[in-house]
Amino acid sequence: MGEAVELVAATNTPPTAATAEPTVIAEQMSTDGEAVEKVVTLDVLPPADDQKKDIDANERDLSLPSSGEEAAPVPFGEESYCVKDLKEHEKKALQDLKMKIEEAIKNNTFFSPSKPTVASVSREMEMQNGEQQEGEDKKADEQEKKAQAKEETVLSEVVKGGEDLPPSSLSETSAVVVDEELSASVRDSSTQLSEKKECPKPSESQDLPASTEQQSTPHPDPLPEDETKVVDFPSREMQPEECDSPCLEDLSLWGVPLLHSKGDERTDVILLKFLRARDFKVGDAMNMLKDTVTWRKEFEADVLVDEDITTEYESVAFMHHVDKEGHPVCYNHYGVFQDKELYQKTFGDEAQFRKFLRWRIQLLEKGIRELDFNPNGVHSMLQITDLKDSPGFVKRRHITKKILSLLQDNYPELVAKQIFINVPWYFGALYSLHGKIITPRSKSKVVVARPDKVTETLFKYISPENVPLKYGGFSRPSDTEFEHVKAPVHEVMVKAGEKKTIELPVEEIGARLVWDVTVVGWDVVYGEEFIPSSENAYTVIIQKSKRMSPAEEPLRNSFHVPEAGKVVLTVENTSRRKKMIVYRHILKQEKPSKCSCC
Repeated sequence: MGEAVELVAATNTPPTAATAEPTVIAEQMSTDGEAVEKVVTLDVLPPADDQKKDIDANERDLSLPSSGEEAAPVPFGEESYCVKDLKEHEKKALQDLKMKIEEAIKNNTFFSPSKPTVASVSREMEMQNGEQQEGEDKKADEQEKKAQAKEETVLSEVVKGGEDLPPSSLSETSAVVVDEELSASVRDSSTQLSEKKECPKPSESQDLPASTEQQSTPHPDPLPEDETKVVDFPSREMQPEECDSPCLEDLSLWGVPLLHSKGDERTDVILLKFLRARDFKVGDAMNMLKDTVTWRKEFEADVLVDEDITTEYESVAFMHHVDKEGHPVCYNHYGVFQDKELYQKTFGDEAQFRKFLRWRIQLLEKGIRELDFNPNGVHSMLQITDLKDSPGFVKRRHITKKILSLLQDNYPELVAKQIFINVPWYFGALYSLHGKIITPRSKSKVVVARPDKVTETLFKYISPENVPLKYGGFSRPSDTEFEHVKAPVHEVMVKAGEKKTIELPVEEIGARLVWDVTVVGWDVVYGEEFIPSSENAYTVIIQKSKRMSPAEEPLRNSFHVPEAGKVVLTVENTSRRKKMIVYRHILKQEKPSKCSCC
């Protein structure tokens, strides 16, 4: 059987005034490998002079190719992670950081008191979310102060021993006095231990007031002399020998050893990320690295990937394929938190917030596992943030600030490009305002796309077959039609006022042709038909021509081939802007159905 024939259309030179009909030269490869040319005449009038100016301006705005060739991937301009490409001061900083790490591991001083932990961040979040109870807390504090003042008054009377008090009041105040005496005894004992004096005997302790001897409040037995040496309450910190890792020389980050003497070239990549995050200030980079390793142990980030976290946040963020440069792509959409009930359930409780945080970091860790961290490999991701329906979440700046701070402090330089899509009208003004204080290096990593430019922007960085359907791409959930098959994606430009046809020849009778097609921004008239090769056969209308709105998703259709012929896709661009047609197709052989007699 012959192979499926592909068609690539390219527009020739613009028509002159004498020729009112432009031509499209279609070149296809026959089964024997020889090129065959066909000329298709299109009934289109040339645009007016004023319309040509608009077309030229639109072409510059779109920054898309003017021919049927596929758009070249937009380079990220990432810094090199090869040591030989570094500047001299960068090489020196890298070498100094290596020496600092080796010294800290050798002297067993790598772990030190670090920044607030995730638990403290969660507690702070809970306190911020509980601001609405501030009034009630003030009232409770006032009542507590009044009660304390009353106790102090009663206590002073008990110490003086001048008045008879009710049994209940006497019992309460006696307990207070006993507690104070115990505290004083402990303080005296600690002081004497610090001065290396002999611990006082029980008989030498200060006598309690006479009123307390009549009460039933038990006084704890004094400690024996040989046990009083352990009475001390200093602030305790984790010692290096208590670290979970049995050997500091085995310290690693994302599976990459931190000690350069291990001979792993990926170590340089990891260390350079921390150096670049701190402008090659070795001391700051070293502190950041220590804090990250300590935080990961406290958060148990290394085993988080295998943890089973069942949540309802799968639509909030997800990893989906790679871009044209091989970077894993992560999509984020926080519009679901417009639901006040879901927002309160997620961020109003410390346990739920911690669960959300672990789920979000688990997703990030899964994406990091797809990186190789080789100097010439893929060691960063593409981040896409959808701001549609997200103003309510963005207003909770204390939430986003805490999460972003946590990610920035512990995952440095892991984002190659940050693309904001569906940005609201005011986002551009805010970005322009804050852009004055953003470094050119950081600004080069940010891309902003308005709602009408989402698909066009994503196609510059991600192949259409890897872009989700809701963003104008061909990637569908649980798709089996194009699974494990090679179906190249073609891009064809159609100018304003132009009508273009795309032919998909089929010669295998009984086969099924499947195709995906979209026009970026649509707003065109689109139709499909099957034209048999036989002159006496009738044309089959697959889909009548109709106007497609800009909000239309990509189309998928199929056709069972009754005889040799071709499927023709027709796009008529009646707008004043040029459009890009994106399509792919595949010919599938259907298994013949067995008859009932077999």
